[in-house]
Amino acid sequence: MAKSKKLLRILFYFNVVMFVLFFAIAYGIEIVEAVPVRGKFYFFFGIILTLFYIPLFIWMSHESPYKIYFGMLIIAALFYVIPFTPRKTFLKHFNRIKVGMAFTEVKSIMADYQVGPVRPNSKRHYYIWHISDDPRFNNDWGVVTVDNDTIAKITFSLD
Repeated sequence: MAKSKKLLRILFYFNVVMFVLFFAIAYGIEIVEAVPVRGKFYFFFGIILTLFYIPLFIWMSHESPYKIYFGMLIIAALFYVIPFTPRKTFLKHFNRIKVGMAFTEVKSIMADYQVGPVRPNSKRHYYIWHISDDPRFNNDWGVVTVDNDTIAKITFSLD
């Protein structure tokens, strides 16, 4: 019994460390790289977690590892689904824009965001979207270069 409690305590501390690392990596990718973390990252985390827990499921007969395991999977799924910052939602929409796409499609994708000044330049126009007026994110800009009503270039400028 004491061995089982000690193993659960180790398991708990391992989970805390693993979760902190997982969320730090996901948050770092989203903030520093300005790329929304794809579902594959969370799926990979679930596979690693499952591989770690299989021996515990076999070795321990009571339900504690199951509660911890499913709790961690639910938290990871919520982290993927819930947008913690407006940047996450903006980047999901902005990354749907592809070079060669019609400008009308881009306007429908970015309809929820504020469009900044349009900068005409002979044939090309530059449309600038920003996330919000929130001071933490008001300098994040999505710039789309339009040439003859098609997208020629896409850039994202961080805060």
